[in-house]
Amino acid sequence: MGKLQVLRLTAALIGAGLAFGLAMCLPLIPSTVLTALLLAGGAGLINRLISPVRWWGWLGLACGSLLGTASTLTRSLLAPQTPQGQLEPGLTVLLLAIAGWLAGDRLSRSGLWTPERHPRDLLRSASGLTTGIFAGVVTLTYVSSGLETARTLSSRLSTALTILVFALVAPGWLSHLFRQARSTSDEY
Repeated sequence: MGKLQVLRLTAALIGAGLAFGLAMCLPLIPSTVLTALLLAGGAGLINRLISPVRWWGWLGLACGSLLGTASTLTRSLLAPQTPQGQLEPGLTVLLLAIAGWLAGDRLSRSGLWTPERHPRDLLRSASGLTTGIFAGVVTLTYVSSGLETARTLSSRLSTALTILVFALVAPGWLSHLFRQARSTSDEY
């Protein structure tokens, strides 16, 4: 493994660890706001980060925050519901849908992307990094608490991630399609 690859991996892991830890410590709504800001803001910023180390560090922040919010959502779903807590799931999905819409709009602006950094590469890298962080969290849970606890966490975390990723991706994809339709209609 070359020096640049080690630096990229280190930056991604540091970013992911910091954001995961912070998102896990926050209540659900602030954790969701953190994730939404990192994802929507990062979508416009990510291609401006020339350094591969900074690019991977930011990606680590976004993926770690998403997984931390999923963990917080998992804890929230297990807690007894209060009147205030009943609004949290809907507000979480709404905040992430807005972030997804903004990120999709920013990512679909073709002028921001260079041939070596295309949105599909960003999404592929984010998916792989999130999967790796997920596997690490489940493995550490297995080592510290045993198989049954790790299995339960894996199932609940998988469910929470499915909800959060859909809340982000569906509006992001719609935003991308609307931007494409607008740019196509502007050409004619």
